Amino acid sequence: MEIENFTNLLNNDWGVTKRTTYTNAAILAVASAPTATTAATYRMNLVNNQLPTSTYTSNITVGNTWKMNLGLRLMF
Repeated sequence: MEIENFTNLLNNDWGVTKRTTYTNAAILAVASAPTATTAATYRMNLVNNQLPTSTYTSNITVGNTWKMNLGLRLMF
């Protein structure tokens, strides 16, 4: 018997890869460039025209789930 990603078998939050909610991985964007008298200002990038509620989301793929292989050997 073989179990792959055993930690995910114990807890669904373990053994799962995460990715950023931002498609370009840029959390901040420059709202106004710096000048000689003012500093630059930044704003958070929007996701689907809304501020994100979490930084990371779970990357659900077959590689992130647990698997079990069970073999049987017959000898004649």
